[in-house]
Amino acid sequence: MRVERTLIALGLVLALAGVIVASNGYIYVNVDRGPPLMVSGVLAFGFGLVLGALGFILRELQAIAADASKAALLLAKGRVAATPAEPAVKPAPARQTPPPPPVPTYAPPPPAPPPLAPFEPVAADPASEQAALAETFVNAAASDLFFPAAEPESKSVAPPPPVLPEDESGKPAAPARPPLSWVVQPASVEPPVEASQPGDWLNRALANGADKVHKAAPPDKLSRPRVPALEPALSSSPRSEDEKADDQPKPDAIGHYEANGAHYTMFSDGSIEAETQHGVYRFGSIEELKHFIEGDEAGDLAAKS
Repeated sequence: MRVERTLIALGLVLALAGVIVASNGYIYVNVDRGPPLMVSGVLAFGFGLVLGALGFILRELQAIAADASKAALLLAKGRVAATPAEPAVKPAPARQTPPPPPVPTYAPPPPAPPPLAPFEPVAADPASEQAALAETFVNAAASDLFFPAAEPESKSVAPPPPVLPEDESGKPAAPARPPLSWVVQPASVEPPVEASQPGDWLNRALANGADKVHKAAPPDKLSRPRVPALEPALSSSPRSEDEKADDQPKPDAIGHYEANGAHYTMFSDGSIEAETQHGVYRFGSIEELKHFIEGDEAGDLAAKS
């Protein structure tokens, strides 16, 4: 309580002193010491207000703490009254011995299976053996029948028949037993075909083609000589030079001009066409036109003289 009172009193004193100093400085504001006094008084007044506020805050906090302590004390007393009274001396609990650990029980292992009897081969059935031999024999005969083994080409000549030895009595020995009917005889070997020369195939092809033509065509057509087709005769008579000239494409006109009452037209091929009062003239080049004009002028001069 003394601390907050001291802070409040010190704050009030500083605030009052600041007001006095600031008022004195305001009186002497025009003098050099006036402004510093005003600033100092304002600062002292501010510090005094801060200290007084801190004193009031501290007093409120102490009052709150006192109220809280009283409330805590009341709560503690209520809890103590609610709990029942315990006996002064409690009897010591009897010591209990832990039970012995359980003994694990294991199931006995299953008995081992009896050993298997040794493997004994099954007695072969004579009927099955005969059937297997017959099947093998039939397969071999079929393979010889459908796929006979070809003899090498070098053996083109059949071997000579064996000579049968004679008996002691001079008679020839009996011939060997002929082979069975179901045994396949070896196929006869065809003689190798000679390799043809590079040019033989063309001659053979031509000969075969000629034979086919002679067989297919009748004899009258073969004996009849072949007459070439006649060329069509020219049905049109020779045309005149004017018609030929008309058929040719006319060149394009590239210029027109008039001089001395004549109209001249120049074409793309260099020719010139002149239309005068005497008629229309066609010149192959400008040189011909010049010669024509010079000759015409010379004739006019001769006529005038």
